[in-house]
Amino acid sequence: MKFIYSFKSFRANPFSLLQFTICNLQSTICNSLRRSALILFIFTLLSLHGLFIVSCAGEMTTREKEMAILRMYYKEEELFVVTSTKSDKFIDQVPEDMITVSESEIRAINAHTLSDVLYHVPGISLDLRGGPGAATVPSIQGSDMRQVLIVVDGVVLNNLGAFAVNTGSIPVKNIRKIEIIRGPASSVWGSSLGGVINIITKGDWPNKKLEGAVSGSYGEADTTDSYVEATGKAGNMKYYVDYNKLRTNGLTANTPNDADHFYTKLKFDLSDNVDLLFTLGYFNGDTGEGEMVPYDIFFHNWYSRVFSTMGLGVDLWQGARFDLALKEMEQNFENVDFQRSTGTENARNFLKDSNYGVNAKFSLAAGAHQLVTGMDYDHGQLESNAFTEGNTHLLKRWAAFVNDTIRWNDFTFVPGFRYDHADTSGGFMSPSIGLTYQPMARLLLRSTVARGFNIPPLNSTFGTGPWFVPNPSLTMEKIRSYQVGVETILVPYVWLRTGLFRHEISGAITSETLSVDPFQSTVVNKSSQRRQGFEAEAKTVKFYNITLNAGFVFTDVKDLDTKTYLEMTPRHTIDVGAQYSDPLICQATLKGHYILWTPHSLFQGNYDSFIWDLHLSREVYGREWGDVELFLSARNLFNSSQYLIEFWKNPGRWVEGGVRVNF
Repeated sequence: MKFIYSFKSFRANPFSLLQFTICNLQSTICNSLRRSALILFIFTLLSLHGLFIVSCAGEMTTREKEMAILRMYYKEEELFVVTSTKSDKFIDQVPEDMITVSESEIRAINAHTLSDVLYHVPGISLDLRGGPGAATVPSIQGSDMRQVLIVVDGVVLNNLGAFAVNTGSIPVKNIRKIEIIRGPASSVWGSSLGGVINIITKGDWPNKKLEGAVSGSYGEADTTDSYVEATGKAGNMKYYVDYNKLRTNGLTANTPNDADHFYTKLKFDLSDNVDLLFTLGYFNGDTGEGEMVPYDIFFHNWYSRVFSTMGLGVDLWQGARFDLALKEMEQNFENVDFQRSTGTENARNFLKDSNYGVNAKFSLAAGAHQLVTGMDYDHGQLESNAFTEGNTHLLKRWAAFVNDTIRWNDFTFVPGFRYDHADTSGGFMSPSIGLTYQPMARLLLRSTVARGFNIPPLNSTFGTGPWFVPNPSLTMEKIRSYQVGVETILVPYVWLRTGLFRHEISGAITSETLSVDPFQSTVVNKSSQRRQGFEAEAKTVKFYNITLNAGFVFTDVKDLDTKTYLEMTPRHTIDVGAQYSDPLICQATLKGHYILWTPHSLFQGNYDSFIWDLHLSREVYGREWGDVELFLSARNLFNSSQYLIEFWKNPGRWVEGGVRVNF
């Protein structure tokens, strides 16, 4: 079936999404759902066996004591997470290596895009270029950019061409929380060999008719960031809507950016136990990607992304819920390189990525169990002028998954299983088992063992070029992962977390020069790789209005066939910070970041120093109707250099200031 998306007609009638998707899904996914339903039924029966065996007497008293301690080091929104199993659970029941970033932390650093936030997350590395909105792609524990799954309210943003996401194109002022799994999460999310970045937007559905915020900032290179949001309630409908305009002339050569972001949520309470949720997002950007002076070229791209969901939620009985969501997304990219001296266009490539699908999930909390089971289906279509054998290729995927969280005394067991099938690379089973153990009130041990995979991107399978030959026989990259960790607050007033990870990758996709033509290359499933390392993080409680935090991650990424370290991967990162908060004076946040890269033999980098950022804010007016806050940011305070490739240097010191009004 050929998928055709008309944005013009969709704008005229947004609710046509539901009718359009149902009609197309009916003829396309029937056979796939029959197969996945059979698998899912078997796994559900196995998980339900003995569901009420384990007693949870006295759980509430113990939990209240534990939560009182956790609230000293975690914000309220960080105590419950969904990314581990796609269901709400306490953070101390998560065996994976997980970290969260709250709305208040995002606001404290005056972040513009997701890149600004991820830059200061231990275990995540990215090469910042050009300032706000510049193209960047993240790596988790030394993974490739295509191996990190990025999700916004259940919609996967990874494009089909490269399976990567430009985090510089994702706004953050509408984010309530970011949950990050560092390491493979295929037993829940499918293709996610490196990890998952799950973005949960605002929409707390207040009882007020209207509340919201307005903000604006101005900085060097005519950098402006304007934002407005509103949320409220009207009858049985609750709503959230925001708009963000970000633009700059560029803090380095040929890196201007002009982006618009719009997002809305509508929730309808149809009855006491049935609700309907509709979301719509639109991102559009015009971005310069820097220049290479020795080669007399500079780069520019345009992108647009529109995505929408329609979800139905039903509370079946106490502890039991069923969710069904239809989703649709279209992404368009146009990349152009120009001759720098004359402005003449050298080459232009376009990608049109269309995807629609359905997700079904059943969750049941009973006794000591928290069971989640469901099915996913996705139908993707990619059009490009860089493909062989026609300009359009499809990627159809379906999956069935089941996991459980079983609490018994001081232990939490989290078994999970997922089967994925892609028409381009076949099927894969992703089992995982996780365990947390709390031998005493202030000590928690975590461990996971898992298998995972990553689907080969369509650019590698079908893409072409003057020096590249596609490989249609590529198969999935596979991983075996082992992680252990310790989390403790035994040291007075200090939270500590350490962990070890080891990821063994087989069939890794690597470049290979063709023997018939040394100027051409292709990609093959050839390399065996090992990613292993050590993580340590610490933060203090507030003491004289000051909170300190630090993180260190050592990563060893090696090609086991050639016995060499993989180039352009991080060796270690250091993140340090201090926060001062006094309502009568100001709020101040100081952040420092250092990264040591494994250099590329052809490029020269410079990363011998820390990058320090200082952010200040103060409420200058407060009344019952709202408050007014002024803020100031000075980034790269000491004008330091920290870049991987000499052509794309990081911005020097720059300053911006602004105002926020909450009502």
